[in-house]
Amino acid sequence: MPILKQSASDAIRTFKHNSRRTNHLRDGDVKAEDRFMLAPVQSVSHRLRAGESIFTIGSCFARNVERHLDMMGFDVINRRIYDEAERLAILPGIDNRYTPFSMLNEFRWALDPDFRIDYEAALYKVDRGLCFDPHMHYAMRRFPVATALERRDYLNECNRSITRCQTIIMTLGLAEAWWDSKLGLYLNWSPQMRWIEQEPDRFEFHLLSPEDVCEALESIYALLDTHGHPDFQILLTVSPIEMMATFRPMDASVANMHSKSILRAAAGAFVEKHQNVDYLPSFEIALLSDPWAVWAGDRVHIQDDAVDFIVRSVMAPYLADEGDVQAVMAADSLSERSHQKLFRKQRQLEKRLERLEMEKAHLETSVSNLQRSNTNYLRQILELQQSGDSR
Repeated sequence: MPILKQSASDAIRTFKHNSRRTNHLRDGDVKAEDRFMLAPVQSVSHRLRAGESIFTIGSCFARNVERHLDMMGFDVINRRIYDEAERLAILPGIDNRYTPFSMLNEFRWALDPDFRIDYEAALYKVDRGLCFDPHMHYAMRRFPVATALERRDYLNECNRSITRCQTIIMTLGLAEAWWDSKLGLYLNWSPQMRWIEQEPDRFEFHLLSPEDVCEALESIYALLDTHGHPDFQILLTVSPIEMMATFRPMDASVANMHSKSILRAAAGAFVEKHQNVDYLPSFEIALLSDPWAVWAGDRVHIQDDAVDFIVRSVMAPYLADEGDVQAVMAADSLSERSHQKLFRKQRQLEKRLERLEMEKAHLETSVSNLQRSNTNYLRQILELQQSGDSR
């Protein structure tokens, strides 16, 4: 069934009125220095007020987004979980949620009074009263059982603040997921090998389909519709950060692109279905921009300046109310400075590469000359030896 169906006349009308209907990376009037950071034109369903409360959830890229939103003056309520960081072992990124269903779990624990799971049974207990928590980011670290349970209650309490947030930003990370058949819910982190060996029938590896992802998103939407802000809006995006490893029999880069494609297809279908859901093209900006300007040295995570550019680029259209003109100008100015800084860094790297290439060529020439000199020297020695022998 098509995601979108239009009459021919409506499609042609849309085509004619869309100023970005062609790939603007090919536009002849775009200067080379303007191409390296893509800035797609967006359609927005609502406006944000400077300083309003926002709830973010998703993978590690969501943490980057919320940090920059916080610097832009928004009240990002997720960051309040760190108020109890020391007491409850809340480490940076512990609220990363990688799959659509692990995100759904958080909404259910926080909002759904009928969602009752014995959380202690969800922990994997080891000796001396310690446990692993596969529903947190740091699933490979041990924590006291009492701390894990109190931390879960605290996170649920913090997440209930979503009910007063009109804007929800959700970042999809992975389509590879692990199912716990004993408890009937998805994990946030893959089970350890020892768990699988001890309970071989408990866990299953799933590659989610676009329909599975849409099912999770629709369940989240229903919870927000019932328990959330009466005028809630969802901003949906796909994390550009690559998966660290895959459980499928293929190269991780191929599996990553398949996973991201599943998430992107589901996000597109979900956005088309709901008028109060927008798509933020952070995934496209990262993938289609100059890689030297986007990626950090590990080629997995994104440079902080690039994150700043992406967040400000995708959020600026939502700040266009007259009362927020100053905020828009500040965002545009900072984005432009970030753009210029990235461009200068790219030029520096290119010049450094040119110098290295020149040095390489010089060294190759020197080695070649040295080899010829050695050959001539050896030939002379051989001739002298032969001359001496003939005497």
